Amino acid sequence: MLKFELCRACGAGALFYEMLLPDGAAGGSGFGSGSRRSGPVCGGTHKSFAEQYETGDTSKYADHYGGGVHRNDTCGCAKGETDNLMDDNGTAYTERVVKSSCCRQESKKKTPLTSMNNAETSFASASGTAKNMCEAKSGSCGIHNYSEIGKLRRVLLHRIGEEIEGLVPDNFERLLFDDIPYLKVAQEEHDCFANLLRENGVEVIYYVDETEKALADKDVREDFIRHITEESHIYSEGIREAICAYLSEMPTRKMIEKIIAGVKKSDIQNVKSKSLADYITSDYPYYMDPMPNLYFTRDPGACVGNGINIHHMSTAARRREALLLEYMFKYNKDFAPDGTNIWYDYDFAHEIEGGDVLVLSSEIVAIGYSQRTSVAAIEKFAENALKNSTFKKVLVFDIPKCRAFMHLDTVFTMVDYDKFTIHPEIEGPLQIFEITLDKDGKAHFTSMQDEFVNILKKELSLPAVELIRCGGDDKMAAQREQWNDGSNTLAIAPGVVVTYERNHVTNDLLDKKGVKVLTIPSSELSRGRGGPRCMSCPVNREDL
Repeated sequence: MLKFELCRACGAGALFYEMLLPDGAAGGSGFGSGSRRSGPVCGGTHKSFAEQYETGDTSKYADHYGGGVHRNDTCGCAKGETDNLMDDNGTAYTERVVKSSCCRQESKKKTPLTSMNNAETSFASASGTAKNMCEAKSGSCGIHNYSEIGKLRRVLLHRIGEEIEGLVPDNFERLLFDDIPYLKVAQEEHDCFANLLRENGVEVIYYVDETEKALADKDVREDFIRHITEESHIYSEGIREAICAYLSEMPTRKMIEKIIAGVKKSDIQNVKSKSLADYITSDYPYYMDPMPNLYFTRDPGACVGNGINIHHMSTAARRREALLLEYMFKYNKDFAPDGTNIWYDYDFAHEIEGGDVLVLSSEIVAIGYSQRTSVAAIEKFAENALKNSTFKKVLVFDIPKCRAFMHLDTVFTMVDYDKFTIHPEIEGPLQIFEITLDKDGKAHFTSMQDEFVNILKKELSLPAVELIRCGGDDKMAAQREQWNDGSNTLAIAPGVVVTYERNHVTNDLLDKKGVKVLTIPSSELSRGRGGPRCMSCPVNREDL
């Protein structure tokens, strides 16, 4: 069978042949030694992940040459350009040479000309990625997320836009920024991030696109405009009416983009004065604030198992971001098909944010009790998820309540089965609370205090755990790279992560530990105080 997968050796998206052979049968060039044989079309003879697992080979990236492929190694991909070929299964395809993000080398990418297993499958010819890969594999692109490291199939992003130019020093505190990113360069950096994901087989979807689908119905659209205006705390009836009329006249997509960019007082003409508030206004330039934090799509919601959290954000500046997600969940069945569970809803009263939610396994969710997430919200989420899913335990990590440690994922992320990035200051001893259900379905709480490494070994049933310190043992490097989200990695497969290239000390450490590091530029993106994990909301991952 022909499959599109992430090449385990070089990290590039590639087509694989897969078939079952009797034990001891020869698989030919490019096939592994187990009964499940797969060979990458990219021209290498990489070991399959299954082979590595079965033989106990812990080097997740054994390559053509028998060693590990790192960031600067050559992947050995074939070159040349050919059209109208036929694979061994009788599937027609075209083949072209493109640049691979894994090693900056040219490689062959194939585009099928016929459907695979009667599934609708399309591939982006320029990048060789499977646009609808998750549909081809699972029949659905619905919410399915049972780990931090399973191969990423689908991710929700927001391409940074005009809202950034609404930032000025006078509103930094109000809008949670310390600096103003340069929009043009920030967009280029974000596009690099999205393209890197596509090149590695991830389907990228965007907030604006998915919200537009949700608002296709006229009545839903009108309800959304009313709701978003209310959430902007516009108390003047006259101003509210004027804004609703202004937004209603726009095409849906333009209206969504305008809401994200912010509605300025100069945009609204002819306000019908109905109260003193209509006559007396402040010098503040906006009726409806911009949403410059929206490119950190991790926080408004979290896809956990086969369900979703739609968060009550801790600050007024970010609360409307989750409202966009609320409408996606309710009215966009491409994003959240019927039957998708909801663990935490937008209307719940207590604050929680997605940077504090980590899916450690199909049975364990970790949540940070942080500056942005309350214990009441954690308890509500745990109650719903534990009663109605495969999850058996929620671990609550009590971390410092300060901006540098804003969320759990700013100081701790999972990069492989037994490897984690961590800020040295939270290694422990750390206070942990365990939430489980008793035999009557009631929440049961247990407190413990231990070193981080011991907690992870115990809870994940691992013989050993490796903590990779942000900045290594250099205290100044740790502080600098932590500020620029050196611990905030996005795993797109076991042992394959996306990071900011500026965090070179941490990146080199990850590389030396056998983690494949894919870097993106971040001179402007990092000004928002969030990394690749913060900028991504995984929707669908393969199971481990």
